[in-house]
Amino acid sequence: PSGADELHYYVTNLAPIGEAPAWANSINNFGWVAGQSRLTGGAVQRATLWRPGSATGRDLGTLGGIHSSVLWPVKNVRGVISGIAETGDLDPLGERWSCSRFFPVRTGLVCRGFVWRDGKMRALPTFGGPNGFATGTNNFLQTVGWAESALLDPTCSAVDEQYRQFRAVLWGPGRNQLRQLPPLPGHAASAATAINDRGQVVGVGKLISESYAGSKVT
Repeated sequence: PSGADELHYYVTNLAPIGEAPAWANSINNFGWVAGQSRLTGGAVQRATLWRPGSATGRDLGTLGGIHSSVLWPVKNVRGVISGIAETGDLDPLGERWSCSRFFPVRTGLVCRGFVWRDGKMRALPTFGGPNGFATGTNNFLQTVGWAESALLDPTCSAVDEQYRQFRAVLWGPGRNQLRQLPPLPGHAASAATAINDRGQVVGVGKLISESYAGSKVT
């Protein structure tokens, strides 16, 4: 700064990987920025990573489907990006799973939470259902989100096109480790949206009365 009360900022343009707009949703202490870019005239969305010194973003790919995204802040410095990506399989119940609300075109494909590291995207396991959703990873390689079980949940709404039970989940630190974070009493579902380096998780729970309430798990 040139004066005690004067601050100067530098704005860096993050070039999209396609011809359409891009969104940045996360930045870590190394300056890694993650989000998504639109391709093919805006009809395809891809998780994107921008690293310092790179002229354009990097397409992180998918799990065999069309769309992927990084939607929540992922602030670890371990080189791990977490998000959501479609597989190449059709959802057998035709659910409108959480991912579809964030993609430009609904495809009917199964969507899973993923972690990306060293150039490779890996699908995170579920509780037996097809779909999952990952939101963030801490420096101890613990990832949170929510995932379906194979059970049909009578509290789910046909209007929302959601039929299976889903629960907040903590994945890791091992490759195939997952732990269910059950709903609070009186709640029909749970979802985890962030985790810190102390292992504390925050999220939301769906009340049986269809409203939502925040919660924290330690």
